[in-house]
Amino acid sequence: MKERKESEGIEIPKISSRQLRQVREAIAASPPTPLLKEGSVSKCEVCGGRMVTTNSVEREVATPGRLVVITHLPGAECSSCGSVELDAAALGLIERHSARALVADYETSVTKASGGTLGTYFKQDLARVMRLNKSDSLRWTVLDRDRALVEVDRGHRRHSAPRA
Repeated sequence: MKERKESEGIEIPKISSRQLRQVREAIAASPPTPLLKEGSVSKCEVCGGRMVTTNSVEREVATPGRLVVITHLPGAECSSCGSVELDAAALGLIERHSARALVADYETSVTKASGGTLGTYFKQDLARVMRLNKSDSLRWTVLDRDRALVEVDRGHRRHSAPRA
């Protein structure tokens, strides 16, 4: 590791671009077969539960203009906590689909506004990159409890009724 930072008593390794390139090359060179036979059981590193090897792991990859869902990936899933581990073959496939992926490098906090209303503020750089302005509105499609698709409705195209 090139450098280590100390953050609240936890050492965080800093990975160089050369190290990252080497890991990507190793993943790309790995065989396309799963490491373990489907149905194999191992111990979950997160909760100690049962990790069951499967060929049905799914991953979403955000790329400019679309969301790619990769299905039937080799890996293992914990039957207790839902933690997922992917084989090198799956990581290689994800890496090939992620060549033009957008990195989710913006984080916002949910804050309490007045009453029971929740809100969030956009970082200035995110608003700049997405070219947001005060006449725009956002349309949220809830995918599941932890994910949503957000579409920008530009001020000049605002609709009063939701799209079907």
